[in-house]
Amino acid sequence: MDYDRIIAINNDSAVYRHGDKSIKVFIQESHFSCALEEGYKTQKVKELTSLNIPQVYSVSLKDGKVEFVAEYIEGETLAQKLKSETLSERDIVLKLISIQKQVNSYFKILNSKFNLNGENIEDCNLNPVLCHGALNLENVVEHPSGKLYLLNWGSAFEANKKVDFALTYYELLYVSKQIAEIYFEEYIKAIGETKENLLKILPQVLRYLKKQSKGNKKRFYTQLMEE
Repeated sequence: MDYDRIIAINNDSAVYRHGDKSIKVFIQESHFSCALEEGYKTQKVKELTSLNIPQVYSVSLKDGKVEFVAEYIEGETLAQKLKSETLSERDIVLKLISIQKQVNSYFKILNSKFNLNGENIEDCNLNPVLCHGALNLENVVEHPSGKLYLLNWGSAFEANKKVDFALTYYELLYVSKQIAEIYFEEYIKAIGETKENLLKILPQVLRYLKKQSKGNKKRFYTQLMEE
């Protein structure tokens, strides 16, 4: 398939826009299984929830390229809105929490528990709900209609919502300590959880992230553990 223009670059893939479609091209053929898993999770969540999620069109392996083709969503990501100062930091965080609450309101969608890879996270699978697993400012697009769309479901799983909170907290902390602290503050208000319970899970999730991350993020999480 032809590509019009590149719109995002990740560690293992690049995303292009082609008309009304987005095409995620994975670097290695070995990522075919990852693309299939993302396609399955995305479509399952789309079919079984009322969340705003792009339609998946195809996952294919051709000429050594793994392509994940989905609906292109018009609008700006929350990261773009932050950069352009279209919204205040608090307003952006409130939009993020709003969509996170919607995601965490569903359960028994994927039947896929959080893969700890040896990390013991307290009460991880107690009262499991749908978790996005990579909820950050880049993965939320605000459509011109005002609807919030959530992209990139490859890391989705089911676990206690505190795990999803912790993963989002560290995603935001990587961008801005101030935004991460606003998120922590507003999440407590929105969910009714205690600060003590949320603080308890952070070191456990940080150890997990240090194991799983690569490049700059791995160095960032390693530095956090050493502080």
